[in-house]
Amino acid sequence: MQEEQKKQVSLISLKQAPIIDSEGMKGISELIDRRIKALDIENQVATLDTVKSLKEMRSMLNKEFKTYEEQRKAVKAAIAAPYTVFEQQYKPFIAEKYQAANEQLGKKILSVEGKVKENKTIEARTGKIMVVAGKANAMVYIEQKAAKTYANIDNGVLDVNFHANKYVVDVDANSKEWEVATDNDWFTVTPKPYKGELLIEVTENESRVERAGKIILNIGGKLNKEITIQQDGMMFFILPYAVIGSGIKEIKAFEKARGSQLFMQPEGANKFFWGFRTESELFNEIHYGIDANKYVLSKVFIGSRSMFDSEYANFMAYMTEQGFVEQNDGSFFSDELELKATINLSNTKPYVLYQYAPKQEKSYPTFTKFPYGYISWGMGKANIDVYEAAHGGTLDDKASSIDEKPDYDFLYYNVASNNDEAPQARTYFVFKTEKYGYKVGLGQTAQYFYDNINMVAFEGKDGFFYLTKEFKALCEKEGFVYVGRNPRTSYIEYKNEQKQLGLRVHATVFEGDTKPSADIRIYTLDKAKSGSYTTAVDNTMPKKNLKKFDL
Repeated sequence: MQEEQKKQVSLISLKQAPIIDSEGMKGISELIDRRIKALDIENQVATLDTVKSLKEMRSMLNKEFKTYEEQRKAVKAAIAAPYTVFEQQYKPFIAEKYQAANEQLGKKILSVEGKVKENKTIEARTGKIMVVAGKANAMVYIEQKAAKTYANIDNGVLDVNFHANKYVVDVDANSKEWEVATDNDWFTVTPKPYKGELLIEVTENESRVERAGKIILNIGGKLNKEITIQQDGMMFFILPYAVIGSGIKEIKAFEKARGSQLFMQPEGANKFFWGFRTESELFNEIHYGIDANKYVLSKVFIGSRSMFDSEYANFMAYMTEQGFVEQNDGSFFSDELELKATINLSNTKPYVLYQYAPKQEKSYPTFTKFPYGYISWGMGKANIDVYEAAHGGTLDDKASSIDEKPDYDFLYYNVASNNDEAPQARTYFVFKTEKYGYKVGLGQTAQYFYDNINMVAFEGKDGFFYLTKEFKALCEKEGFVYVGRNPRTSYIEYKNEQKQLGLRVHATVFEGDTKPSADIRIYTLDKAKSGSYTTAVDNTMPKKNLKKFDL
């Protein structure tokens, strides 16, 4: 058998070694030395004037070297060619057969050795295996090394609320020798290595300021693991759930997470609000308005007016920290949360109202001049006809109401104009009596912009329209001061006391039309002494208020 193996091995041999003609290499080497020495490279000085010649010298040497390299590579390729052919035969005829046999033997060995389980402990361990073959037997001794000390903790940061409570942190470690050190006395830690747990007991945080502490867990005297505890401050200033348009499911989960209790839901006369009692000392209730299964607004009720008054400066600081900016009308606006907060203290149950206030994603063009229209108060239809004839207006008899009402006439003019800033329609209220608080004659005018509503407003994610920053800036420039939003008509109200003008802005959709238009309405503040000012006449217009403006 051994003789046969020797015979097999001797079958492969090199019959002829490659002969490389390199006798002249020593002479070439001496030639190169003389050539480089003649160049005197060490004493060459590199300056702006000589750098060109140095580059030419290097290029010349590189070309010479390239010639020798090409000769060397040609020799190497010629030598490698017969070996490549030999290797292509050697692999399938010899190498692959031995490799297959080796793999089979490896599997058989692994069937014994592979049953040894991983040692996860920090101590070495031994074992033995009795191997029996027929009448012969042998003992195999196995020694397995100890594992490195390790410990895995699911979360290195434990966030807890301000209440006193107990928490369990799971620890996967390969040693039962645990020692714990802490840096604060407002929590205690009990190690339970045989359960793989740390029991952490936290006292109540009676301050509004959150606090943090650290736990150092030592495993087996070799490994330290750090856990940070972060406890919220006592709940005082709070915000509602901020994602307008979400459903009650998300709101319930949010309020449950901060300890609030649901106590009210829509039923009977209440068809809109879901109520939660919070753990806040100041804001003890939150009512969420859900319309068509979507969250549209919330009221955060103030439990103590006197406490709120005393904490108002701190509340303003809190709102600033949350990203809200105080507006000229006293409300707060958050561009990031797209929320507007309005404080209502006049109610018997004061609250902070939070409404959707979409972020204006881009700039919009607005009017170069404020669109007052015709506002010669006290004038009649004849004067209005003259103005409209000069400004592309044509009376629409069907939409108008002339001599039909005892106290006023309503005039509707369609407007034809190529001016991008011109309205598509204008309307007028010409009063015959002082019943509505206006003097006799023209007292209110309106302009409607169908094709260029973005001169005034942009559409939010909720489908409603909101005044653009550019139009609001134009109103302020003209001296109009924001008054508020009329809850009955949904008009945005402005006033200019100096010019004795009132301004109402609204989104209007006319009967038979789906396209919204901007309704800009100007009226006189110079009222009659008799009569009672009302906006009842607004409702006589042939329109539907399907979409509303808001700030």
